[in-house]
Amino acid sequence: MKTFEVAYCGRGDNAGPCDGFLDYAYSNNSSYAPLEKVCKETFGEFTDSRNHITYGTVKIGSQVWLSENLNYSMDGSYCFDDDSENCEIFGRLYTWDAAMKACPEGWRLPSDDDFYTLQKFAGGLDAGLQLKSTSWFGNDTYNFSVISTGYRNTSSRYVDLGKYAFFWTSTENQYNHEQAGDIRFEKNSSMHGSFKDDKINGFSVRCIKGSQEETAQTNCNKDDGCFNEKCEWICE
Repeated sequence: MKTFEVAYCGRGDNAGPCDGFLDYAYSNNSSYAPLEKVCKETFGEFTDSRNHITYGTVKIGSQVWLSENLNYSMDGSYCFDDDSENCEIFGRLYTWDAAMKACPEGWRLPSDDDFYTLQKFAGGLDAGLQLKSTSWFGNDTYNFSVISTGYRNTSSRYVDLGKYAFFWTSTENQYNHEQAGDIRFEKNSSMHGSFKDDKINGFSVRCIKGSQEETAQTNCNKDDGCFNEKCEWICE
C-alpha cells in the first residue's frame, strides 16, 4: 500500500509548499478540502478474505480500481517463470476463464468499456504515460501504477517481461468465442485496446469495484455519442 504526501496547496500559480497547511489538500474543483477527506475518498485498502492479501485501491473519476495486480492463486493462474516470488512483485497471470472468476466479491473483471472510460479520463492518447508506474517510464499521475508483467503465451512460455503489460477484459470476441479482449501497455508509454487474444494466454488482472450495471450507469456519458438512452455502448 502506498503512502501519499501533499506537496503543494493553493490555486494555479499561487500554489506553494504546504508546510503549515498539511491538514488541507488542493482538490480538482479548485477549492480546499480536508486532507483526510480527500485521501479517504481517493485512496483506500481492500483485504481479500480468501487469502488475506491487502491491496491498495484508488478512485479515478467515477471508478474504483485495485491499484495493484491481483494475486489470487487458482486453477488457470501462474507466476511468471513459475517463480512464486514473481507473484509477489507482479501479481498472477490468468487465463481468461480463470480471470472471469478471480476477482473477490464486490469486484469484477473490467470490460472493454470500463477501460475506455479509464483511458478517456486519464488523457486519451496520453493515458499510458499517466497510468504507468514511475518505475516503468510513466508519470503515475493517478496512482494506477501499471508495471510490466510480461505474459504466458499459448505455448506456455513466459515472455516480454519489461516490454509489455497485458490486462484481460470481460468482453468476449463476438466473432470468435475462443478469444477475449485485452488492454496493452507498452514500454514507450502507450496504452492500446481492445485487442482480441486467445483465452488460454496468461494475462494480468485489475479488478474494478461494483457490478457491470452500477458502473455502466456511473460511467455513462450520452454526450460523447457512444451510449444510447439506456447507457448501452453502441460504438465499435
